[in-house]
Amino acid sequence: EIRSGGMGQVFRAFDRACGRLVALKKIRKEFAQDTRARRRFLAEVELTADLEHPGVIPIYDQSVDSTGREFYVMRLICGDGSGTLQQAIERFHSQSDSDFSSRKRYWNSSNRGAFRKLVESVLAIVETTAHAHSRGIAHRDLKPANILVGPYGETLIADWGLAKRINSPGQQLSNLVAMASSDKPMSHSESTWASTAPGVGTPGFRAPETESATKSPNLIAADIYSLGAILDCVITGAPSRSQDNSENQSLPLISPAAVAPLLAIAQKAMANDIADRYQSAQLLGLDIRNWLAGEPVSAYPESTAERIWKWPTRHRLLATAMASGLLITLLASGLFSWMQIAQKAELQQLLATTSTLLEENQKAKKSLEEAFSQRESLALHAIIEFQSLLTMNPSLQADSQFRSVRE
Repeated sequence: EIRSGGMGQVFRAFDRACGRLVALKKIRKEFAQDTRARRRFLAEVELTADLEHPGVIPIYDQSVDSTGREFYVMRLICGDGSGTLQQAIERFHSQSDSDFSSRKRYWNSSNRGAFRKLVESVLAIVETTAHAHSRGIAHRDLKPANILVGPYGETLIADWGLAKRINSPGQQLSNLVAMASSDKPMSHSESTWASTAPGVGTPGFRAPETESATKSPNLIAADIYSLGAILDCVITGAPSRSQDNSENQSLPLISPAAVAPLLAIAQKAMANDIADRYQSAQLLGLDIRNWLAGEPVSAYPESTAERIWKWPTRHRLLATAMASGLLITLLASGLFSWMQIAQKAELQQLLATTSTLLEENQKAKKSLEEAFSQRESLALHAIIEFQSLLTMNPSLQADSQFRSVRE
């Protein structure tokens, strides 16, 4: 036995005809003779088999065992890393504490890749649900425990026991087209997706309008609410907190700014008024896909600062070209500046050498002028001394042979 639910048990079995391991779901013994339970079990087989989609576990066979218990055979999801989405969420959030700053650092680290994988799993669930809705089938019990994750990242919705067929596929497709093309949200009375079964689903993941037995809830809107609750659980690590009586219950922002748009998506899907929710699973999936791609989402109006911050990631080619141009410009400017600095240094060195030479030339010129002046002074002094000797010495004055000299 692998797991046990309210109406059936799932076993690991061996298919002798094909030589493979399979999963075998069998109606519980206490319900084996219950006509209503058997009819519901067979309806689950029929609904699941009708959903040919990669996100739905394929059914291989259906029969009755020797004790009269209904069973059906399907693909076995096993291997390293396989399990339920609930287990994957618990593993991820067990590594970070509830403190805002610690969680912010955690989500900004290398674990962002693991978180994106969880969101991609939610996107796969949304797309599978959209396919089921297009086939006229509502699951009515979407929750992480009913989502299987395979060893290679494949994500499949299991346990369609509470699923309900509302319309034929052709009529349902017309309903979806009409709802998608209309600007006016469908009201309870206009919806063809109504069911009178109250309280169907799991607390924390079922829409609040399903709690009342007096209303006929819109099952598309109820499934969309459950998808939003799953996304909220992926972000916060806990089931939805909006099942209390507060009309304006807001989710605590315990994530960094990068995850704020994702929280807004979950809040919109979980709006108390179904007119405020996404009108189809396709629209919900589009917003999640845009978030994964770094594009704007309809549920979260971005500020100017956020749009500027995210512009490079949304225009990678243009941003790369601009960054390359800027880098080339900076390199060219740097090279030019370096050449200018080198030339300036060389010119300063030449100017310094010229200044030194001029200074030495001035010194030499001054020395020559001083020497010339000194020689001229000595010569003048000698002439004056000779003149004084001739004119002042009495013996020379009286000598007639020096007359011409004195004259």
